[in-house]
Amino acid sequence: MKKNNLIIAITFCLVSSQCFAQAAQSASHSQLFKQVEQKKEVKNQTYLSKDAHAQLNPDDSKDAEKLASSIEFEIYEIGENKMAHTVYQSGAGICNGYQSALGVDITDSRTYYINQDENEYYASIAGATVYSKNDPDNVQYAPVFNIKNTDVAKQVQEEEQLYGKKMATQNIQKSANVLSGTICK
Repeated sequence: MKKNNLIIAITFCLVSSQCFAQAAQSASHSQLFKQVEQKKEVKNQTYLSKDAHAQLNPDDSKDAEKLASSIEFEIYEIGENKMAHTVYQSGAGICNGYQSALGVDITDSRTYYINQDENEYYASIAGATVYSKNDPDNVQYAPVFNIKNTDVAKQVQEEEQLYGKKMATQNIQKSANVLSGTICK
């Protein structure tokens, strides 16, 4: 995972609640991780290619080709109680890297709102290199907490210890599935 992407991901997590405050509502802190895994949210996804400087639609064949051949693109997702920012990078081109031993570096940052009114959230920052024929490699994960209520903070941190790494790994796999199912199919 590149250092710049990690810095961008941390910055995104720390400021995302201020930038998109109206997009998210308060989430119950009870069983946060289980709710996130089970909940099927309607997502607003935005695909941006570093080369195209515009929003792209992966269902459009020309846009999908731009994403596939780009060296970097990003996906932003805004849901009711969470936001995500995923960066895909490969110097060989996204699909060339994905289908070779070079792989694609993914940096995935997600913010889960505990209490939007109080600007309280848990954030997950994960990175890995993904391949079409191999499991993700070099998986890294770091949690970020901004929770004022000590009882709630303790509960969320306990849940993070149990489920955080698993959820981050699942998010990396979902991000890899975007490549195999949409961009590089």
